[in-house]
Amino acid sequence: IAGTRLIYSIISTEGQFKDADRTTRNKIQVVQTLTLMSRMGVSAVLAIAGGQAGAAAGGLFGSAVPGPGNAVGALGGGITGSVAGAGAGALLNLRLQPHLLDLALNITGLTGDDLFYYKNKQRIDEIGDSIQGSAFALGTLDAL
Repeated sequence: IAGTRLIYSIISTEGQFKDADRTTRNKIQVVQTLTLMSRMGVSAVLAIAGGQAGAAAGGLFGSAVPGPGNAVGALGGGITGSVAGAGAGALLNLRLQPHLLDLALNITGLTGDDLFYYKNKQRIDEIGDSIQGSAFALGTLDAL
């Protein structure tokens, strides 16, 4: 799943930041990869830990009916624990994501404003050109 999301992230970055130069796009991809992998890592670890804990607890409680009770209890506990662990991972990621994004931006030397600018570069440049053209037309800006 992480590999698929990573490939999708790379393809969408290429489309969203097509006006940025290659070095900047690489930095943006590093930021997105670091945040994606850290989110996936937290969720995976908590889901696995929850599944193991749930399976162990289910196996213990299922021992009232030895054999099939252990298997059913462990399976049910494992599934329940995995879902609970994944839910805990999602909640934890909500708290960690802004900090992980800041860390990734610091590593690459980018800012949130850089991401906004490069994502909207073409539109921002068109607005600037329009303002400059209007200023020339009004005679308030001398030609450089």
